[in-house]
Amino acid sequence: MDYSRSQPATTLRIQHGAPCGSLDQNTAVAGEPTDGEGPMKTVQSMLAEADAEVPRITPDEAKGLLGRADVLFLDVREPAEVTASGKIPGAVAIPRGLVEFRADPASAMHDAVFDRTKTVIAYCASGGRSALVGKTLKDMGYGNVRNLGGFKGWLDAGGDVEKG
Repeated sequence: MDYSRSQPATTLRIQHGAPCGSLDQNTAVAGEPTDGEGPMKTVQSMLAEADAEVPRITPDEAKGLLGRADVLFLDVREPAEVTASGKIPGAVAIPRGLVEFRADPASAMHDAVFDRTKTVIAYCASGGRSALVGKTLKDMGYGNVRNLGGFKGWLDAGGDVEKG
């Protein structure tokens, strides 16, 4: 048997005293990964959750907020992406994997540009990472977070660009 390819653990719960093979309402389908509490989240379910909690903002609406002291434009693409295509003028470029550390005032890596009283407008290449970041920031107490979506939408709307 080849153990080099491990499969996710699955859980099958049988109701006590129920006929053999009866499953309770929290039982995962055989072969479906679980976290011990029920089916594990998928990327699609996480994105749907983020989209439901983080409102979108259009490029035209966002253009009207450029340069305001009470607004933080947050580019969560990787450094190579920002270097290759530039960024929205004044945007702070912090890769998706570091946002929590930079946004948390208790973190040694905290960045003072993060202020819970500001409106945060997050964007990435296509909108997925910025949606997830938006939800995370909301979970961290940032009340006014918007998802601009993808940088291409900004470009298509004639948005200004500065070198990354």
